[in-house]
Amino acid sequence: MVPDETIHGLSREAAERSPDRHKRKAARITAGVPVYSDMMGELVVFGDGRVLYFDTETNTVRPVEEDLWRRIALAQAAQKFPEQKSLLPSKHPGTITCLECGGTGVVCRGIICGSCQSLGWVDAPTQ
Repeated sequence: MVPDETIHGLSREAAERSPDRHKRKAARITAGVPVYSDMMGELVVFGDGRVLYFDTETNTVRPVEEDLWRRIALAQAAQKFPEQKSLLPSKHPGTITCLECGGTGVVCRGIICGSCQSLGWVDAPTQ
């Protein structure tokens, strides 16, 4: 959990100062922190771990239900804003360092690792 005042401050900063107009709009409309962009929208995180998707074409917002996209959003939030590291899923016994990225969470100079969703670890394969 990240305190509301921290999220509000980061959201306000994004809404006022982000060089990306879509991030500014996503922060204004959702009051969350935009952390990841794709061709159609923004993933936005909140202090309780919720993740929303802001569609930049339709200006609509929906909850993100898919674990893959939730992990990507939370990992990006933790990388960009250290105060949000507490939102990351816990590494537990039975995990191993991701073999695709060597634990960095990125491949090919900054592309998010598709195997670990930029966490740097994955569940160990079962026999």
